[in-house]
Amino acid sequence: MTLEFPDLHMLDSPLALHKLTALKSVAQAFDLVKPFLAAQCDMRTGRHCGRLVTSTFAQDMASVALTAEFADTWFDWPADDDGLVVKIPAHRVVLCEAPYFASMLSGRFREASRDDASLSMAGMAADGMDVYVFQAALQWMYTGSRVELDAMAFDQGTEGTRKGGWLMVLCGIVVELLVMANMLGLDGLVSVCTSILSKLVATSKSSDVSSVCFEVAESLNMQRLKTQCEVMLRAVNTTA
Repeated sequence: MTLEFPDLHMLDSPLALHKLTALKSVAQAFDLVKPFLAAQCDMRTGRHCGRLVTSTFAQDMASVALTAEFADTWFDWPADDDGLVVKIPAHRVVLCEAPYFASMLSGRFREASRDDASLSMAGMAADGMDVYVFQAALQWMYTGSRVELDAMAFDQGTEGTRKGGWLMVLCGIVVELLVMANMLGLDGLVSVCTSILSKLVATSKSSDVSSVCFEVAESLNMQRLKTQCEVMLRAVNTTA
C-alpha cells in the first residue's frame, strides 16, 4: 500500500516547531511524497539538506559598525586639548535603539535637511569617559554579541599576569563599559557587564575587585551585585 500526503500547502502557513518535528517523523516513517515533505520540514525548522543554517546577522552588522559606509551621523570625540577630534561614524537607524541617542537625535536633527550630522561628545569626554569604551558600546548596539566580552572576561592570562594586576585592569574596563551602557540605556549590555563583574568577584576572591564592583553596584543601584560583593568582602576580611 502506498500512502500519499494529501496537501503540502499547510507548510506555507506558520506551524509550531513541535508540529513540524512530528510531521517530519511521519513523513520519514511512511516515505510520504518521497523525501520532499521531510526536506520541507527541515527547511521550516532552520535546516537545509541536513546542515544547520546559522544566522550571520551579528557578523554582517559587525562589518558595518564603526565604518563610514552609509553613515549618516558622526560623533566628534575630543582627542586632546589642541582641538583635534576623533570622528566616529554611525547610523541613525541603529542609534535610535538607545534612549540616550534617540532623545538627542529627535531633538536636534528632527528637522535637519543635511544628509549627515555631527554630534559633539565633549561633555562625555569631560566626564572622564574613554573613547574606546564608547566605541565598544556602539559595537554592541550593532551586533548585540557578548562573545568578545565573554572572551575578554575569561582570557585572564597567566597566573603571574593575574597577580600583576590584570584582573584589576579588566575589572576597571568592564566597570567603565557598565557605566557607559547604563548612561546610554543599553539594558542588554548592562546585564552582560554585570554578569562578567559577578564572575570576576566570585573567581578572583580579591578584596580590591570586590571593592570596585561594590562601589559601582551601589552607585547604579544594582542590589544583587552589591550583595555579592558584601559577602565576598566579609569572607576575605575574615580569612585575612
